[in-house]
Amino acid sequence: MKIKYELSIKDKIAFVEHHLRGSEKQAKSIRANRLAFAIAFSIMGVVGVLMKFDYLIFAGFTVAVACWFFYSAYHKWLVSKRITKKIGAGVSKDFRDPVEMTLDNDGLEITDSSSTVNTDWAGIQKVSSSEDHTFIYLKTSNALIIPKNAVTEGDYEAFIAELKSKV
Repeated sequence: MKIKYELSIKDKIAFVEHHLRGSEKQAKSIRANRLAFAIAFSIMGVVGVLMKFDYLIFAGFTVAVACWFFYSAYHKWLVSKRITKKIGAGVSKDFRDPVEMTLDNDGLEITDSSSTVNTDWAGIQKVSSSEDHTFIYLKTSNALIIPKNAVTEGDYEAFIAELKSKV
């Protein structure tokens, strides 16, 4: 079974975001930072109370509440911005890398514009899907990205069903 698709910078960014959302380490970091910022600004508010600075009271507690409720969204936005900058550096936004993926009894064969790689079934750790992509996690701390809407040849749904049955 074979599919062909085009991989874009947006697909690579979507993978990193998907991976970070599922990372327990990332979730712990966000919780710790959210709590630390809220405590730090609450302390600023307490100092304002002790020193009778009304603006410091208001600013400290207002920012503490904002950190508590909005830090997760801010962090997601910041990470997305940094990923876009890092991955997209020097690459056209219209960049498309054609990929051909063939599934057989031995594993996967992946051919892109620069190489052909064969991966046996034991080399695949898991298959994870989002609304628009399927990510094939390899044992080598790497992942293959299949964008659902960019398949130009082959049946995406049948390919993914067959892939999941083999892993």
